[in-house]
Amino acid sequence: LSVAALAVLFGAWGARRIETATEFVGNLDRSAQMRADYEAINERLGGANLIQIAIDSPLEQAFLEPANLRVLTELTQWLGAQPEIGGAVSLADYVALVNRAMSDGDPAALRVPDTKRAVGQLLLFGASDETERLTDARYQTANVVVRASVGDSRGVAALVERIEARLAALPEPLHATVTGNVVLFSKSLDDLAGGQWASLGAAFLMIYACLAALFTSLRVGL
Repeated sequence: LSVAALAVLFGAWGARRIETATEFVGNLDRSAQMRADYEAINERLGGANLIQIAIDSPLEQAFLEPANLRVLTELTQWLGAQPEIGGAVSLADYVALVNRAMSDGDPAALRVPDTKRAVGQLLLFGASDETERLTDARYQTANVVVRASVGDSRGVAALVERIEARLAALPEPLHATVTGNVVLFSKSLDDLAGGQWASLGAAFLMIYACLAALFTSLRVGL
């Protein structure tokens, strides 16, 4: 029993050093075409994994307001400064590009206009399929598209945690959620690992209860 107890303690100590993660494409052989393409996109385009940040407001046409668009600009600039992120695009970037195009390419016009009316006119004249993935029809939800080069679930979780800490500083009444395939997969992996711990604990208790009842002794059951 003493040896068994020591073995359990040593195993528990070792289990705490286990890091739950998966490498996604990194598990493929280096000669696999999919891995080669994935690494090429990461190197040349700044990231092959897309992360979405959905920012909601209870107010309709909230993202026609220049102040809210500037919040998006500040957020994308912060995202672009993160080492794992190759770029981020929001509705504010699209509005700034259309504004410059309407100003005959003047570099100084690459910015969000100062009035809600001017923003609305730019989006009316410059409407395209691109805006459909950056905002909804009521301009109540904005979508920030992020390209990330991080390839393992542990790295994704660390990046999402840092992004969520930054999103907590958004002004009221804006509320943001980080999502995307790699984010959901990473969270599912964490849930799976947590479920395994719960299953192991439940199995231990059930087996102990059955043995204790069989031998009518809590000590012998242990």
